[in-house]
Amino acid sequence: MCSHTRERYDYLGIAHEFLYGASGPHGLNASIAWPTSCKEPDVMFGGGAEFFLPGPTSPNGSDFYEAFRNKGYNVINTNTQLKDTPVNKKTLGIFSKSTLAKWLDRHIYPENLKNLKNSPTGDDTDALDQPGLKDMTLKAIDILHQRQKKNGKGFFLMSEAAQIDKMMHALDYDRALGELLELDDTIRATIAHLEKIGELEDTLIVVTADHGHGFDVYGSADTKYLATQTDDRKKRDAIGTYEQSGLSGYTVAKDSLPNNDTIVVGAQGPNFPVQWDPRYAFAAGMAAHPDVREGFKVQTKGPRVAAIKSEKDGYVHNPEDQPDGITMPGTIPTSDGAGVHSMQDISVYANGPGAEAFRGVYNNIDIFFKMADALGLGQTD
Repeated sequence: MCSHTRERYDYLGIAHEFLYGASGPHGLNASIAWPTSCKEPDVMFGGGAEFFLPGPTSPNGSDFYEAFRNKGYNVINTNTQLKDTPVNKKTLGIFSKSTLAKWLDRHIYPENLKNLKNSPTGDDTDALDQPGLKDMTLKAIDILHQRQKKNGKGFFLMSEAAQIDKMMHALDYDRALGELLELDDTIRATIAHLEKIGELEDTLIVVTADHGHGFDVYGSADTKYLATQTDDRKKRDAIGTYEQSGLSGYTVAKDSLPNNDTIVVGAQGPNFPVQWDPRYAFAAGMAAHPDVREGFKVQTKGPRVAAIKSEKDGYVHNPEDQPDGITMPGTIPTSDGAGVHSMQDISVYANGPGAEAFRGVYNNIDIFFKMADALGLGQTD
């Protein structure tokens, strides 16, 4: 959104351009004659602290937190600070080294946040106080709304549920589900918040993805029965398709049998599971994946590592991952150790002024032009 680069992994250059633009002072890419079309953003929240802390992974080795402060930014590093931070200043919130924690680990398995030494302050402690997508999105709206009232102009905000993709690559469907439900909850809260501050009717909301993953749910799995079988063909008897699938157990208390009378609302909000490790789970999978063992069980110790690289056979299933599961041969080259994207069409949902332009089927880059039209960009009158 705020940088020009041919390489998405040019993290140093991208971090630099967040603040200075593509041809700004002390530029890492100063010889490239890109126009500085994006001024520094008013608000930016996320992970990647290693590219802001002084050292070999920051632009020119500098303290980039301090560089942002010198440009008038309020810099914060925890969810507590995010909640308390005023909305009258440009704000940089960096809450972890590398990627942020997943919803499932923040809310259900918080022990997985420990011993990572990923504090955004660089002091080798753990980043235990991280915000979620909803926390960051609502605070960003408040900051942008305050600046909108001051300068009389509208605002643009991109809020990305990036971990859905990361967890689908890892074949960690439970964490992908948690991230998807958090996105759904964020959209619900955003609509309510925009209505509260009187901006809903004047705000175009577009919800979409950049690709699919060839993933689907095709039935249910009796994980207890599956684990007790010793033969892969017998393990497959644990999977129920069509009329044999029955109800899953995500919406009932631990060890309860699922039925239509015992469904309760999840403790973390509407539509979140009551429990994440039911006996009767979704039978789900990917069309394009490395060798795996699939037991349809949630990974309680952290994000899944389904495949590991061997010395002579490329990527093979990880023997420590779901050892009681069904062995599934891979469907992609053995040089690939993760699930891959698919070519399927993806959905686009829109609401607000300009939403009618998002009906139908079209090329993905058309979304940019539809958004530009809604914002009135490129007009000369």
